[in-house]
Amino acid sequence: MGTVRSHDLSALLRAGRPANDPAVKTALIALSKEIRSRLISGSRESRDFFISSAESIGRLKGSTHRSVRADCLLDCCKFLYVCGDSAIALESARQACELASKLGDAPRERTALNTLGILYADTANFVQAVECYSRALELARKLDLPEPESGTWINLAVALSYMSRYQEALECLDRAATRARDAGSWAPILIRKVAHNESICWFHLGELNLARERAEFSIFGASEPADSTELFSRLVREHNYVRILLDLGEFSLARNRVSIVTKFAFGADTARAHEMQSVVRGIVEAYCGDFSKGVAEVAALLDKLGASQTTHHDALVALARAHERAGNHGKALEYLHRLLILHQSRRQQSALLHIANAGATNRLKHSSQLDLAPLQVRHSRLQAAVAEGRRIGTQLDMLERLAITADLRDDSSGAHGFRVGRLSSLLAVELGWSEVDSNAIELAARLHDIGKTGIPDRVVLSSEILQRDERRLMNTHAEIGAELLAKSNVPQIQLAEEIARCHHERWDGSGYPNQLAGKRIPISARIVALADVFDAMTHGRPYEQELSIEDALDEIGRLSGRHFDPSITGPFQALIRRLVQGHADLDSYLGEASRKSPFFVARGRIQRLLDDAQAGS
Repeated sequence: MGTVRSHDLSALLRAGRPANDPAVKTALIALSKEIRSRLISGSRESRDFFISSAESIGRLKGSTHRSVRADCLLDCCKFLYVCGDSAIALESARQACELASKLGDAPRERTALNTLGILYADTANFVQAVECYSRALELARKLDLPEPESGTWINLAVALSYMSRYQEALECLDRAATRARDAGSWAPILIRKVAHNESICWFHLGELNLARERAEFSIFGASEPADSTELFSRLVREHNYVRILLDLGEFSLARNRVSIVTKFAFGADTARAHEMQSVVRGIVEAYCGDFSKGVAEVAALLDKLGASQTTHHDALVALARAHERAGNHGKALEYLHRLLILHQSRRQQSALLHIANAGATNRLKHSSQLDLAPLQVRHSRLQAAVAEGRRIGTQLDMLERLAITADLRDDSSGAHGFRVGRLSSLLAVELGWSEVDSNAIELAARLHDIGKTGIPDRVVLSSEILQRDERRLMNTHAEIGAELLAKSNVPQIQLAEEIARCHHERWDGSGYPNQLAGKRIPISARIVALADVFDAMTHGRPYEQELSIEDALDEIGRLSGRHFDPSITGPFQALIRRLVQGHADLDSYLGEASRKSPFFVARGRIQRLLDDAQAGS
């Protein structure tokens, strides 16, 4: 429940009192003090208070008290993030960004962008998180603020880690450490944060001893946490350290950390913190105590969960790895299956959340008044049509960001979808398609692998048998992508849904997911299949060497009539050979559209900042 102060502000707004009313100002100032006090103390009973406070402050309009409103909204976002309610906090962070921008307050805008980036990353919108961080970094650089700049480099590294771009994340962390050394009293805290995230990167790169060294540096000698945010941050570090110790077989040390995890969990006192404590306690017991008791505790937690998907993920990974280590491969696969389902659900819900919110502020409702003059009616309808077009365009941009996230898993440039889209469009023209239809397939083909956002970013299990089964499950991305696009409620992407579902079908019926054969496969998917495989062949994958263009065309010719439609394989080969003659840099030509994408603009900005820092060092 909200307190008297949050109810005071709500009551004033319901009564129609404007933002510049002295009573509103008094209520807002009082509420801001209580928000700050509760943020420091951090109690899970405060969740409803922070939600109602953010809603009330978000209803204030105009230019009055913008700085106080922005700060209150950002404090609410911090608490809700720690509670695992990042999706609820997103709109408040967007409002804080807008308020700071209108104030012309660059330091506050940088803080708001950084917070919004954290929430985007926590709701699986990693591409837009990177865009926010790139703008925040630029502001911090202009203002010469070492501490905020270092913090944003760290957050950018976290987002890149979520995208499995560990080497890029380490480069950002190196820059964060450099800036941290100029951050005065903040330097020790920031350098420990850098070390924690370096530990995560090294863990996933398989360098367990390096991971341990950085984890221990981030924990040992650190000052006691001062508020709920710091308590949760320390809890996350302890969880990471225990995971590393278990993988190294340091069971006694891991067991000793359980009491420390418990102390920080009770200090943070949020549902998310207590769930994390249960996972750590259970998995340590499973590894170095009573296996049945430990896995039973984590499994019991899973049955009670539902609200915290982050903890759900941690619990499933822990159970899968514990059962694999015990030789229970059937159980390990059972939890892997559940993990895939959770990822699919989480990424779909997150995608739909961002798509639904995209362009929401630009919507215009059709007028319900029937007595408008005909010209006014026409004007209103045109306004609505323009607004709807903008809304759909914004939603398509959001889908494109999600597709880039999927592409970055296999292609470090992230431009795979753009190249496949352009190549599909050119082949469609070659086959006699109209300009409208060829443009449509270009946009739709960019989204062909969007279903990979529903697949875990990292291989969870280590045995070869389980990895084969996991790879088979990865093939579900075609159905996941089609389902996601079908649920997005954007009429212009029906073609994209068809392509996402069918681009891995094969001419001879040996493909997936439905073993369609011949002309039962939609022509759009047959076109995209050629473009997709050619681009994959000529750029390589983590599991395959890249081929030269001629070798790739020879392989495509060999697969004609089996993998590919023989009637379009020849035109495709002729098209590629003609493009090679006309363009010295085929990648640059095919990926031209990617350079206009906000994410690639942001990535270029980040690279320039890194290059400038390197040149100045």
